[in-house]
Amino acid sequence: ALIRVRYDADRAGEPVTVALGLYRADGTHVSSINSGATTSAGNDVGVIEVDYEMSSLPVQPGTYEVSIALHSRDMTKVFERHTHLFRFEVDPVAGSHQTGLVALGGNWSAKNIDKGS
Repeated sequence: ALIRVRYDADRAGEPVTVALGLYRADGTHVSSINSGATTSAGNDVGVIEVDYEMSSLPVQPGTYEVSIALHSRDMTKVFERHTHLFRFEVDPVAGSHQTGLVALGGNWSAKNIDKGS
């Protein structure tokens, strides 16, 4: 999954940190992450595009919402905030017997270790 955020660095006037928040539709906070000081487009001039790429999103079936905010690099100012910007569904997988917020993604196995059989 890829989340792409574009912003006008000239309008911000200083380096920007992009923050993402993932919430279940009932408001339960699932996770947050921000680009921190590690993501910079170099000179931070003009329109900047910041990507956050995930190889998987291990959440349980349900409805989720993503919030995005643009902060100053030190996170002391909020330039822009979009709460519940977009919503998506995660469908149940047949045979899955998990509950909670996170889909662990493991596999079960069993073997007989009784030497007498």
